[in-house]
Parts: sequence; C-alpha cells; structure tokens
Amino acid sequence: MVVLIVWTTGLAIDMLSQSPPARHVVTWVGLDIGLIFAFVVAGWLALRRDPRLGLVAAASGTAVLLDAWFDVTTAGPSWLSDSILLAATVEMPFVLVSAAVAAWAYTRRYRSSNTFDESTTSGLGVADASSAEVAVASSGRG
Repeated sequence: MVVLIVWTTGLAIDMLSQSPPARHVVTWVGLDIGLIFAFVVAGWLALRRDPRLGLVAAASGTAVLLDAWFDVTTAGPSWLSDSILLAATVEMPFVLVSAAVAAWAYTRRYRSSNTFDESTTSGLGVADASSAEVAVASSGRG
C-alpha cells in the first residue's frame, strides 16, 4: 500500500506540473485514492475477521482490474509497454489474490456449515424445499 501512496503522490505531482495540467488528473488520482481507501477497509476487516471482507476484496480486485484495463488501453505509444508490464506483474497478481481472498471468505462464511441459514436466502427468491415440494405436488406433476 505504501507503494500505491507514493505512486499516487508522484502521479498527482507529475500531472499537475504539466503546462497546462493534465486533463485527467482528477480521474486517475481519484481512482488511486479510492483503491487506497478500499485496501485500508479490507485490511481493517481482515484484522477484525469480519465476514464482509469477501465483498470488499471482490470490489477491490474488480477496481484494480478496471484500473489495469484503462492504464493499458489509454496509454500513449511511449507508455504502452510500461503499462502492459505493470498490469502483468503488479495489477493482475493483485486481482488474483483479491479473487482468492473473496473466494476464501465466501467459503468460510457460507460453506463452513452444510446448510444455508434461511436469513441469508430470504428476499433472494430462494424457496425452501417444503415450498417447492408443495408447488410440485399441487401442480399434479409429483
């Protein structure tokens, strides 16, 4: 995370020092600040062993994936190879780690017991087995 803070500070200084300042300074610096915030929240949730860690990890990984995509697709010819290298060696591994953390948190939360808690499925359109059996029996197909 320290690297991201240093990167974001350097990016802001570089973009603001251009004459005129770079058009997208708020976009790129704002995205990086958002990523820093997401990483801080994920770390805090991990320390607390909070089950919402999986959601934040998934969102953080998605944001980094989008950041990599836009870095590569908007890079000028002189920056394209650097953007691809950064995406391949830093951003994509982070996306994979985020996906693994999200999957681990999901598994820990929902697969640790053999059944889902009804409170986790209420309102999601998931019917319990007895309701499904009644529906099939009353339709004459059972």
